[in-house]
Amino acid sequence: MYSNLKIDDAKASSSARQERNFSLENTVKEVSLGLEFNFFDFNLHNLDFKMTPYVHTGLSYFWYDSMYFVNGQPRKDDLEGALAIPITLGFKMRIGYSWVLGVESGVRYTFVDDLDGSNPKKDRYQHLSFGNINSNDWYVFSGFTLTYTFGKNPCYCPL
Repeated sequence: MYSNLKIDDAKASSSARQERNFSLENTVKEVSLGLEFNFFDFNLHNLDFKMTPYVHTGLSYFWYDSMYFVNGQPRKDDLEGALAIPITLGFKMRIGYSWVLGVESGVRYTFVDDLDGSNPKKDRYQHLSFGNINSNDWYVFSGFTLTYTFGKNPCYCPL
């Protein structure tokens, strides 16, 4: 997955964050491996209409720009990589012989706190830290998926 994260204090509900008025954009590129649990039978080889809600979790690795602020202006440091735990809820349905349409939203708990520039990694920037430095960052992916499936139907017939 690829996403452009946007942080904008002007849209915050907290008046202190609105007054601070920081904003930045950061790009996230992610690969993920995990398990999906379908709540209903979703056998793609059965020609009947199929749909199911599902949950997904696993482990993700993502790349991003380490960020920090100087005089209210965002600065990029190095390209970094880190682990995250995805937690996804979705709904999918079979729309053709080999096609599946889905809608999902997933949060990612990261093991870093510099996606939003609040807690720079490098010691030389530590004096620029602000906010809650005792919690890591989260980000969210939401969207539609269109999946094409291929392969032969399994045969459980005796030979």
